[in-house]
Amino acid sequence: MTSINWKRLFLGGLVAGLIINASGIVLGHFVLGREYVLRFFDRLGHQPTGWTMVGHFSVRMGIGFAAAFLCMAIRPRFGAGVKTSLLAAGLIYATCYLLLTKALYDFDVLVGWRLWVSMAWGVVEIGCATCVAGYIYRDKSLGVTE
Repeated sequence: MTSINWKRLFLGGLVAGLIINASGIVLGHFVLGREYVLRFFDRLGHQPTGWTMVGHFSVRMGIGFAAAFLCMAIRPRFGAGVKTSLLAAGLIYATCYLLLTKALYDFDVLVGWRLWVSMAWGVVEIGCATCVAGYIYRDKSLGVTE
């Protein structure tokens, strides 16, 4: 078993988190539209502050790092490549995205077509972010040292 390339893992998680954040901004503000944003902040129960945005950004960055780590962690068993990245993405989608989507549905934020667009968008978003993180990550067993 090889040691973890922490620099590449951090870089992959950082890039994945930034992809997820950028994609979430595009989805929420441009695709789902103003009604979604208004419903979200109405259900929040208070006026959003800078800390609200910091919290959202942090959660999405955490998901990016978790996706990169999971992709790296399952490589020894499943091999390096897109299939392994997509498997990790599917696990992250099932454990994070579906739970967050269900919460937004339960609070009547994601309704109608917005629910289905959000679910499909999430599949593509986490798939792309995890594949990029998997591509960035290199370990010594692949012959790439730094």
